[in-house]
Amino acid sequence: MSDNKNIPKKPLPSLGEKNTDYVPPWETQALKVKNTKEAMALREERKKRNHQKFVRAKWRNRGILVSLVFLIIWFYNPHGIFVLGDPLSVGRYRGVLKDLKKQMPEEYEMVKNHIDKIRISYFIPGGNYAGYAQESGDGSKNITLLENTFVQGPGYAHSVLVHEACHGLQFEKNLPFTGKCNKQSREHACTQMALKVLRQFDGNLEMIAHYETLSVGDTEYGNSCARRGDIEFMPAL
Repeated sequence: MSDNKNIPKKPLPSLGEKNTDYVPPWETQALKVKNTKEAMALREERKKRNHQKFVRAKWRNRGILVSLVFLIIWFYNPHGIFVLGDPLSVGRYRGVLKDLKKQMPEEYEMVKNHIDKIRISYFIPGGNYAGYAQESGDGSKNITLLENTFVQGPGYAHSVLVHEACHGLQFEKNLPFTGKCNKQSREHACTQMALKVLRQFDGNLEMIAHYETLSVGDTEYGNSCARRGDIEFMPAL
């Protein structure tokens, strides 16, 4: 009881003094409105910042996507020729096209102008060890090459590419491929071009000897036309 008596009591304000603890209701309401407006302003500011972040992130992602698309096109479409295959094979043929452009510009232009797509395959029906060319219905010239072409020695992949581009040129000129002599004539011309490429890139001597045999008319279709001399008078290109 004695402790309560010792607690000092706050004196009541006199008639002339202002009670500082008293807050009129209108001021309380004004304070609530002010706080509400500040909170709303903060929410709007936060919303605005989040929207700006979203817009920046959206354009950044779009930029990344566009860059990725251009990178893929640049990698898989070297020199205007679409290469369909695994990244390692695509990279190798990028190098082949680069070598041809630097060392054999005429053959490079033939490849560029007469091949639209290169398809890298692990198997070609018929057991063809190199590749084959074909013309699609829309007139585009596509070639299919075996993936192991690069293990045949230096310059071989270059020669195969030029050989198939030669066939693409023959397709463009509507040269006949039916009949033994026609087939032999077409192969004779393209093999001669491939032989030239092999020699340029210091190809395997056995491969060069093999191509030399083929280039004189002894092809997979037989050499009966060469024996008769017909092939000498047939337009190869």
